Amino acid sequence: MTCQNAPARISRMMSVWLSRLRVAFVFLLLSLLTGAGTVYAYEPSGYGDQEGLRPAALAYGRTVRPGTVSSESLGLIAPGDHGGVDGPDPAPAPQIPVIPQVSPAPAPLSTSDDAAPVDLAADSLTHDEATRTITASGHVELIQAGRILRADEVSYNLETDTVVARGHVVLNEPSGDVHFAEEVELTDKMRTGFVKTLETRLAEGGRFTALTGERTRPDGPIVMQTASYTPCDCQEEGETPGWCLKADEVTYDRERNQIRYKNAKFELFGIPVLYTPYLAHPDGQIKRKSGFLTPGLNFDSELGTVVTPRYYWDIAPNRDLTVGAMLATEKAPVALAEYRHRFTDAEIRLDGSATYSSRTDSIAGRDVPQDEEFRGHLFANGRWDINQTWRAGTNIKITSDDQYLRQY
Repeated sequence: MTCQNAPARISRMMSVWLSRLRVAFVFLLLSLLTGAGTVYAYEPSGYGDQEGLRPAALAYGRTVRPGTVSSESLGLIAPGDHGGVDGPDPAPAPQIPVIPQVSPAPAPLSTSDDAAPVDLAADSLTHDEATRTITASGHVELIQAGRILRADEVSYNLETDTVVARGHVVLNEPSGDVHFAEEVELTDKMRTGFVKTLETRLAEGGRFTALTGERTRPDGPIVMQTASYTPCDCQEEGETPGWCLKADEVTYDRERNQIRYKNAKFELFGIPVLYTPYLAHPDGQIKRKSGFLTPGLNFDSELGTVVTPRYYWDIAPNRDLTVGAMLATEKAPVALAEYRHRFTDAEIRLDGSATYSSRTDSIAGRDVPQDEEFRGHLFANGRWDINQTWRAGTNIKITSDDQYLRQY
């Protein structure tokens, strides 16, 4: 009888393991995404990390090359009102042109974006008085409200505050992001506009490419069509990144530190492996953000297949809470929670779980099944730095039974 049932048992075992491998492959893809900060929120790299964000503003100064004309001589800014504003040194990024630091110049009379002066330099300039349009060609460089535009040719309409740039266009944002394009039309102090054939390199690392891009309000999100994103900083032309996300529409929202996709495909070395109609992930600028963490996946002979989804809540810079569940195919689910709180001179950490399940107890050398009951654990750790010499602390561990932690 055993020999007759052997093929069927082997077939069932292979079916179970193939199913587990498929589940493991899906979680591997999710882990790859979340490990690079893509699908789920970041888990804090260091508890209570108070480090500030990386300085993103690019330094720039007012530069007029020999043989060129500045905007001051054309009446774009008042005499004596200098357009140069010094800022912090730029973060290094490969193949990103950076204007060299120059001697500090006097600050402009008005520093608001609405009254920001324009500094323009080029090999040749023409000024049409009738249309109030200035056309610059040859190594054009335009600076306004912290943004730096370079191109082969730029036309600037003083009446409508519209800038049209063509040929090898490079736009440096105050945030440190750099945009490359073939043609750009910008308005509202170069804060809004439309771009063709866009490539964006983020100050925090990562790269966008898109057929078109548009920003409809100052410092608002950039909406890109037929676009892609990758954290890989590929150096060579045509180099295939290790992984990337391609979508019909990609929205980069710097205010919310988020990147959103519609009809997205996840590619590994240029091969599509996963599709989703919608996807959103942090842009990597912040270290702590509320959201789902990478789920855990495990196989246990007693519990079966175990999945552990978790949600991280960034309550405050010194407090956070992580809640989740341990979902097993052979046992009742287990609720999980962890709370951390740091004070000026002290910190506490609470870690607990709870479930309602049965167990097997050993009585007089025999295994005796027990009825279902409430089971769980609670760990509490605390520390208080009284002064530089004395420190007090506590370490409490409580479990419902001696088998609970061994089982779960």
